[in-house]
Amino acid sequence: MGTIVTVGSYAIGWSLLAIASGSLLLFMGIMLLIKSWKRRRAMLATVATATISISSLLIGGGLVQLLSHSPGFEEDASIKRSTGDKPITLTGGYSVNLDSDEPNWEIKQGPGGDLYLWGGLNSGLGMATSGSVSYVEGKIDITRCKEATDLQPEVASQYLRTGTAFCLVGTSENRIAWVSIAGRKDDPYQIRIEVTVWNESA
Repeated sequence: MGTIVTVGSYAIGWSLLAIASGSLLLFMGIMLLIKSWKRRRAMLATVATATISISSLLIGGGLVQLLSHSPGFEEDASIKRSTGDKPITLTGGYSVNLDSDEPNWEIKQGPGGDLYLWGGLNSGLGMATSGSVSYVEGKIDITRCKEATDLQPEVASQYLRTGTAFCLVGTSENRIAWVSIAGRKDDPYQIRIEVTVWNESA
């Protein structure tokens, strides 16, 4: 079985090489600077300063590349929006736009958003969606949403309970979202949801 080498692997390798080269140049520059100070040589001091400057650029560039290819950096950069510690409260008969940049997520009465909570205690419960749904567990992870195959057209009533989490594959602007139900109240019928929406297309 062959070894798979990714572009990210090459980038990280070059980043480490740049940092190592920069560190070596920095050491040489400092030594030259010390020597020039002792011997009072202006030309040597100029060379030392230039060497230190180049080493700083190499180290700085290498660190930027290394950080930009770390998993945590990529994950944060791909997130469009998240509720964080402020869950959305959605009442029966209302919908929410997960692509919205508005502070209230453009919650409005009636269907039309990415999640529409319909029904009530006397008419049954359900949640219509703009895309496909896949129930998930564990840590928030876009890869699990992208690889999901057990897709459903909506969130069934038995899953509208605290602790349920699902991927929405296909918001109204074709993004991917992770939705967790953080709480539920039956009078009036409401749920609280925590949401993470990625920029990546479904």
